[in-house]
Amino acid sequence: MPDLADLFPGFASQWIDTSVGKIFARTGGSGPPLLLLHGYTQTNVMWHRVAPQLARRWSLVIPDLPGYGWSDVPRADDSHAPYDKRSMAKVMIEAMEKLGHARFRLAGHDRGGRVAYRLALDHPERVERMVTLPQGYSIVWSGQYEYMQRARERLKLVIPATLALIFLLLYFNFKRVGEALIVMLSLPFALVGGIWFMWMLGYNWSVAVAIGFIALAGVAAETGVVMLIYLDHAWKARTAKGRPTARDLYEAVMEGAVERVRPKIMTVTAIMGGLLPILWGSGAGGTIMRRIAAPMIGGMISSTVLTLLVIPAIYALWKERELARAYAPALESDLSPAQ
Repeated sequence: MPDLADLFPGFASQWIDTSVGKIFARTGGSGPPLLLLHGYTQTNVMWHRVAPQLARRWSLVIPDLPGYGWSDVPRADDSHAPYDKRSMAKVMIEAMEKLGHARFRLAGHDRGGRVAYRLALDHPERVERMVTLPQGYSIVWSGQYEYMQRARERLKLVIPATLALIFLLLYFNFKRVGEALIVMLSLPFALVGGIWFMWMLGYNWSVAVAIGFIALAGVAAETGVVMLIYLDHAWKARTAKGRPTARDLYEAVMEGAVERVRPKIMTVTAIMGGLLPILWGSGAGGTIMRRIAAPMIGGMISSTVLTLLVIPAIYALWKERELARAYAPALESDLSPAQ
């Protein structure tokens, strides 16, 4: 049987010794104990869709019934006693006691539901509460959770594709990988502000939030491009006068960064002026629009400060290395003794 642990992220797998052999079980979560029993011909895997959500509130124990899945097969006799509901209920109590759970809640489906019913009748002192599902019924998380799961799969493709497209557009604009990477390095600093602002507002991750972050990445890249253009213009003006020095590079970076302050402030002010009314809106669709606007507002605040500091610093380091490589041979020639 293949390893299916990836269906239960964060859960532990273990074998529990009982009177009929070893019982395989998955355990995880925190809170009051909850025992989940699977149906006929199934195994613990039937609970994998709901287990991660239930684990947020309960300490889950999800075993394979005796003779199912990875649990040992009990020795059969003429009465088939090891396979009746009463015997299986006793085995489940043994397993829960081994895990330190004297009392627990109980949910069962199909055959597991009948075992749960027998357990509650024979050992009512063990069961705090019970839920059984008739044959043909199952539990799945639907509604917004289901939509989010579908959207998450799409976003796994959309977000990398968006970042790759931004990089390609930057490369086509600058015709060099270095400048494109400098602008891309500024994106995480914009995302930091968006994440902080989301935390302050108490918003959770959603499709609307993802759209806001995608839009933020585009705006942050745009402002980074303008900053880089100003720096390049100042540097080219210095290099046109002759062989530049490190002092010329420092003055060019300072000049380009200072010239960019006013356009950057104007850009951020215009964007935030358009988004703040959305953040305060309460009409139809306001809930979704607020979650789109929030990452952009927070991101533009951090981008304003960090882009003005980070991009010039990275640009200076990059050009400094280029300057050293370009003029090192000439410097060696100047320092070498005359022949």
